[in-house]
Amino acid sequence: MTPTTWIDDAVEHKRCRELRDHFLGTYREPLLALIRLHAPGLSHDAEEIVHSFLIRTFGSSPDAAVRFAARARLSGFRLRRYIANGLLFHTRGIMRDRHRGATRTAPLPPDAFDTQMALTPAADEAFERAWAESVVRDACTRVESLLQGSGRGRSDVAWDVFRRHTIDGRRYSDLTAEFGLEEQQMADLVRRVVRLLRREITNTLELEGIPAPEVEAELERLLARLWD
Repeated sequence: MTPTTWIDDAVEHKRCRELRDHFLGTYREPLLALIRLHAPGLSHDAEEIVHSFLIRTFGSSPDAAVRFAARARLSGFRLRRYIANGLLFHTRGIMRDRHRGATRTAPLPPDAFDTQMALTPAADEAFERAWAESVVRDACTRVESLLQGSGRGRSDVAWDVFRRHTIDGRRYSDLTAEFGLEEQQMADLVRRVVRLLRREITNTLELEGIPAPEVEAELERLLARLWD
């Protein structure tokens, strides 16, 4: 397996838990932002609504996440829009059932995700912003865990050097005493971290269904959030 194909590999070999955890970790916050602005009357129930939607979508069977990823790729939608459509359908069902005094228990039908539903401009902006932040945060968590758990050479300090230089804005010359490394050594570590981040974010963009010619521009847009 090449480093950029863990999602394809998870689908092919039915590593269901890994794929499910990716969905739950990356898309929960964007979906919360969507509900809070798209359906303000339900904002106080947003946590419960999103939780029930995610469990119903990805916890209905052991291979639910794998089957969902396969359907999403065939839909023609970006993955985040595909998931958002399902959440809006789920939310409308809750509102309808509350009005009727019923309890919603049935799993979402697959076609609940297949119709593009309009978002309010504020909800759309909040959803996109939260998605971008979540993708970057998830990539950072994965890379930090990968480096600190590797036990190889200077990998265990690579993330700390990257964070201090790139995110905190410290010059290499100010960090030599802190890490006991030369400036060039730290620059090499930072380049390695950036490569790993690019790989992890690209994984998500590929799963999103973003066309190959657009991936690089989207990748740079998301990486820029590290310096915001």
